[in-house]
Amino acid sequence: RRRLVALAACAAALILVLAGALLLREDDTPTMHEFAVRAEGVEGWFGIEGSDQGTEVRLEHRGLDPSQMYWLWLTDASGTRVSAGTFFGTGERATVTLHSAMPEDDAVRIWVTDEGDDVVLDARIPR
Repeated sequence: RRRLVALAACAAALILVLAGALLLREDDTPTMHEFAVRAEGVEGWFGIEGSDQGTEVRLEHRGLDPSQMYWLWLTDASGTRVSAGTFFGTGERATVTLHSAMPEDDAVRIWVTDEGDDVVLDARIPR
């Protein structure tokens, strides 16, 4: 009976430690926002976070042509656009992480263009 009580106490302690670790763990996933403007059949969400090198962008998308390359841009209040990189589309939901040299605090717009420079996703960055 003592072993059973000791085993139960160890199990309870382990559960408490794991629960505490989960509660204290810092979530490094940025808040995701839906793009306000989307090309037909395209869905997209973004999260941005400042970094030492500028801005890290997490982009989730679905419905972009897998045979095309796309560009992600950040734009500041003066209209200057800075690339955060390129990626290929996919019919399925996909996530890419891209980086721009533009500081997060300067970025007011985030948008994605296709190979013809047509806008397929576009949003103002919420503050």
